[in-house]
Amino acid sequence: VEIRRCTGTAPVYFAVNLSYFNQAKPLPTAGEKLTIKRAAYLLTHSPIKQPVSAQEEVKTESWQRTPFSHKTPLKLGDLIEIELTIESANDYDYIMVQDHKAAGFEPLEIGSGYRPDFFGAYVELQNSTTNFYLQRLKRGTTILRYRLKAETKGVFTALPAIAASTQVPELQGNSTALEFTITD
Repeated sequence: VEIRRCTGTAPVYFAVNLSYFNQAKPLPTAGEKLTIKRAAYLLTHSPIKQPVSAQEEVKTESWQRTPFSHKTPLKLGDLIEIELTIESANDYDYIMVQDHKAAGFEPLEIGSGYRPDFFGAYVELQNSTTNFYLQRLKRGTTILRYRLKAETKGVFTALPAIAASTQVPELQGNSTALEFTITD
């Protein structure tokens, strides 16, 4: 990084932040007062039929969650649910949770915005990440979930999820990476 002043004499203020991940060895989880764990679950459609009368039944949508192992290959069209578990030692304000999606997946939901089902967080759905901006994170355990669909064959890695304060750079934690194999 090189910064040059072409003209002027006023002070110049800047900051540089570099983040990178090396796939040579798995990145361990990190964090003390703020930790994050990521789990993936394979969703299996299992509708429930409930009789309303002797002639009628009502079908209720239901999904069964099976814990996902990186050794389990997924098929095109499979649905997975990502579960982010955030452990907080204190009450914090302005926390960002950034989950890196593996290539080969697309989110089921579209559109960013404030979501009451995510503790009032602003949810930002991007091509490579899903970001949650929490105005307040209470002490204890907070769980965020969202769903993805397997769209492309291959072997893909999701970089670690990150939970960090937007105001205190030292307050952050990361999960481990996840590896997915998608076949026909």
